Amino acid sequence: MANFPDDLDPRIPKAGGIGPSLHIELSPVDGVYGLTKTMREEVTQNLKNLLLTCPGEKCMDYSYDGSTGFGVCLRRFLFNQNVSATYDEIYASIVNQARQWMDYISIDDIIFNEGVDASDSNLLSLAIYFTILPIATTGILEIPLSSGETAGVGSFG
Repeated sequence: MANFPDDLDPRIPKAGGIGPSLHIELSPVDGVYGLTKTMREEVTQNLKNLLLTCPGEKCMDYSYDGSTGFGVCLRRFLFNQNVSATYDEIYASIVNQARQWMDYISIDDIIFNEGVDASDSNLLSLAIYFTILPIATTGILEIPLSSGETAGVGSFG
């Protein structure tokens, strides 16, 4: 694994980590469950969580002021038309939610990739390019939906 600037942060114990790594499973290295080791890994996991969560699912987040709750809720777009208006709505939702809940990152670009031929013309994948502002490093979160996967939004790698 490459050394990113945050890997050298002396405040992060070498035997520990920043937060729990999702999917939670036993880890022979970290103890009871695996831990994220870098800020890039933690932020990417947090962004994925933001994309997959629907407003109202996060029980500790209730908006008293009527503002949008936590989450982009990508699964609500599963059966929308595969047109530019849908891409615009997804793009705006991601940018607005990241601005509201993850103000330590900047969304630099979102690339939409459609299926390559008629057999997969209804498939769509996303690549989200972002910058982690406090440590001035970039990352990419790719959300592939290949023909071998089910339509379950939670199956992202």
